Amino acid sequence: MKTKTLFTICFLFLGAVTVKAQQLKPFEDSNQKWGYKNASGNVVVKPKYTSVNNRFHEGMASVAIDGKIGFINDKGVEIVPPKYDGVDEFADGLAPVNLGGKWPEDPNAPNVQGGKWGYIDKTGKEVIPLIYDEIRKFKNGKVVVSIGKYPNRKAGMIDNTGKEIVPLKYKTLWDDFSVGRALFQTVDDTFGFIDETGKEAIPPLTQYSTVNSFQAKVGLAKVFVGKSPNSKGGFIDKNGKEAVAPKYDQLGAYFSDGLLSVGIGAKAERKFGYIDPTGKEVIPLIYKRAEVFKSGRARVTDFNNRTFYIDKTGKEVE
Repeated sequence: MKTKTLFTICFLFLGAVTVKAQQLKPFEDSNQKWGYKNASGNVVVKPKYTSVNNRFHEGMASVAIDGKIGFINDKGVEIVPPKYDGVDEFADGLAPVNLGGKWPEDPNAPNVQGGKWGYIDKTGKEVIPLIYDEIRKFKNGKVVVSIGKYPNRKAGMIDNTGKEIVPLKYKTLWDDFSVGRALFQTVDDTFGFIDETGKEAIPPLTQYSTVNSFQAKVGLAKVFVGKSPNSKGGFIDKNGKEAVAPKYDQLGAYFSDGLLSVGIGAKAERKFGYIDPTGKEVIPLIYKRAEVFKSGRARVTDFNNRTFYIDKTGKEVE
């Protein structure tokens, strides 16, 4: 029988780092109860759980009995008795936990709905009270939390003691501090950036309809004016200064090899070329399609529907 894991019960994300210790592995007995064995096949945790997690994160794994979730450590000791309605994995020594949440009928739902979230430490102590409607995992000693539901949500940021670093006042707050800036959306649907101290490094940019997070390699963030699908795109730098005027009807996903594809014109006859991070049109906008540069080459298609490769000067190459 395939190992049943708490990925179907807990709000856990795939791809996180797995921590070894005794290399405990789940097993199921004839009564459909789950426990753990070590690498030698010896029983370390007697089967009593209805569901378990087959991976340890920071030396802790979630376990459940009849839908209530707790944690064991990598020695097989139950640290947190199963009592929570939702959990996430440990990060920075703390784990999100939920009480009062319910699993929706959709089996693919990523986490419980409703209830309140807070954080426990590795002793099981609730170090940050369960008062939030949405939380994430800690990263570098801070985390975005919110009260209320979108679009009436109020989001901010706390440190690992629960102290507010950023007041809970934003509609949305991202936690990706690329180039030391994290994007926020105000209740008025304007965008700006905070720095890592929580200060508004770039106040709300009212001149733009939409703003994206910064691209670390070039230190630029996409900005748009107007409503989609008729918006025009450009870029700002980390100080909020306009680096590339918002004049393009289409921007490529990201700079690669120092170049980005851009397009101008109605969709049917849009012409593409490439700009560098200064906004200079290094390769003229003469192509029907222009793909991402890789290893100094990009595939393009001209208006005769001929597809070929060009180098970073625009010269056709093999």
